[in-house]
Amino acid sequence: MKTFLKLFTVLFLLSAVSMGCNRAEAKITTDLSREKAAEAIKVQLPIRSTRKIPLGENETSTLSPDILTALQKEGLIKYQVVGKWGFGNLMDIIVIQMTGKGMKYALALMDRHAVVELSQIEFLKVTGIQFKESSRGKTAVVHYQWRYSEMTPFGDILIDKHISVNSDSATFVLFDDGWRLAQN
Repeated sequence: MKTFLKLFTVLFLLSAVSMGCNRAEAKITTDLSREKAAEAIKVQLPIRSTRKIPLGENETSTLSPDILTALQKEGLIKYQVVGKWGFGNLMDIIVIQMTGKGMKYALALMDRHAVVELSQIEFLKVTGIQFKESSRGKTAVVHYQWRYSEMTPFGDILIDKHISVNSDSATFVLFDDGWRLAQN
């Protein structure tokens, strides 16, 4: 009878320890709060929105004629059509140059383009967290909202102002030491 009681006690203690470990594991998986996710996303979210503006002679432009005209009217670029290119439906060959006013917003000048600032990006809030578990581990998809703020003249022309709040998501992966934002 004593042996049975000792065996029962040992099994009970092992069972309790096992349940305690499972609870600790569950605590780690739900330890990703909206606040912690927001902090990690804010660190990774770019602080400014940018766009490449083609410079020099281009057979075609990634910018429409209406946008080129608006940028030139605002004094940010100068452009001119210098010829036609192609067969049948001819495309304009254009030359684009940044003006002094446009250069104020240039973050980098590359060989054939300038990277210009459009606006600041402002994180708003986490809207939800979706926890997932698969054979490859535990993940959490964090949905959040952000908006453009402090528009530059380039942003006033190039950013769609009909969208006041943007939605996005970030994936977190559970490691042995806690949640980490996945690198895309």
